Amino acid sequence: MVDTHKGHADACIDAITAAEDLKLKVNRVIIEIKDITLNKSSIEKEEKKRLTDLDRQRQLARQAIETREDKLCKLVKTCAEEAKDSVDKSYFDLKFQLQITNKIASLEKQLKAYENMVNDASVSSVVKNHEEWETSLKEILETHSPTSPVPVLMFRTNTVVKTAIQQAMGAVVIGEITPTLITQHQLQCSKDPKEWPIAVDSMSGGDVVMGTGCIADKTQRRIIICSSTGDIKKEIKVTGLNGLTVLRDGTIAATVWDGSTQEVRIYTKDGVVKSSFKCSTPGRITVNHEGHMVVIDSSTDTCGNVMVYHADGTQIRVFTDTSSKPVQYAKYITTTPSGDVIVSDPNDRCIRVYTPEGQLQYTYGGEGVMKGSQGVYVDEDGTIFISDLNADNIHQVSPAGQFMRYVLTAMDGLWGPKDVCINQEGHLVVVQDDGWIKTYKYK
Repeated sequence: MVDTHKGHADACIDAITAAEDLKLKVNRVIIEIKDITLNKSSIEKEEKKRLTDLDRQRQLARQAIETREDKLCKLVKTCAEEAKDSVDKSYFDLKFQLQITNKIASLEKQLKAYENMVNDASVSSVVKNHEEWETSLKEILETHSPTSPVPVLMFRTNTVVKTAIQQAMGAVVIGEITPTLITQHQLQCSKDPKEWPIAVDSMSGGDVVMGTGCIADKTQRRIIICSSTGDIKKEIKVTGLNGLTVLRDGTIAATVWDGSTQEVRIYTKDGVVKSSFKCSTPGRITVNHEGHMVVIDSSTDTCGNVMVYHADGTQIRVFTDTSSKPVQYAKYITTTPSGDVIVSDPNDRCIRVYTPEGQLQYTYGGEGVMKGSQGVYVDEDGTIFISDLNADNIHQVSPAGQFMRYVLTAMDGLWGPKDVCINQEGHLVVVQDDGWIKTYKYK
């Protein structure tokens, strides 16, 4: 009996212990929930901030649509007025052709004159002039014979109207998708000394790599690796950073110019220097279809060098890029799927496209077309995207150098686009001068 009671007592103790453990688990959840409630004010603040930003984006989108709607309505009205004028002109021209009453009256006078002349003519006059009279009368008959079809008034539109509508619609282009904002986040840059984005590229997995510049203090320049949602994964301080690009193996090639130190460094994602090689006055950098690094120098000479290197730093070739104006701002560089080299020159406000060997093929842009070309990138189809910093838009240009559209403008909320790239999902990534990184679906 005692053993039985003892067994019940042990079971009771075990049950109490188990219950206490369960209470602890439940209480842990309660504590977690309490942590959320304790952060209520900060959560509300963040929520309010995001809602405000969402409202602002909605307003910008509505304003953009209304602006384009107004432009389209004005354009259609203008085209309609021109079409009506064209119809009226055709109408009056044809009406004039159809109104032959006056011509018939003139014909009647001519015919009456011939009748009188023939009837009153003497025998000798008829014998002498009958052939001439007959020929003249036949000519009058042929001229006024109603054998031609009645003129018909026709009206048709042409592609000029469609083209004009496309221009008026700006980013909304017939046959093209309007870019959709997928993600956006702002990386905080130092205000004193002033720091700003100078380059952007993407990595496998969706991570974004941004380089920053700082004139007042070169030691403040950084490489920042962040997720597509803006979570910073790694910061690498790089004194004298001038440009960067992501290589095929996921490492980062950075150009560095700090006094006598002029080189290209290869960093791992963890910020470890894997290798480096000498490069004179290096500026922006990119990688071509063969995996070669292409660097444009950042000297202020009108004639600058474009330098191509193997991965080990062996130089392959050098050719000259020439600006027509004094060089005050750093040039950007990229390559096409076929290996052509594109230099974006904010000094001449244009891009210049070269063969891999350095022969100039064509120039796009210039005064009146662009206000300050900066970052440039090419997608897998060879389409070129150019960020126009001072015009708050991005040009989409065909591989042959023909303007296609403004893929993004200020009406889309774009401000001060500094650099662009295409990520592995085929989306357009834009870094603004204020540190905002925005990703768009553009096709």
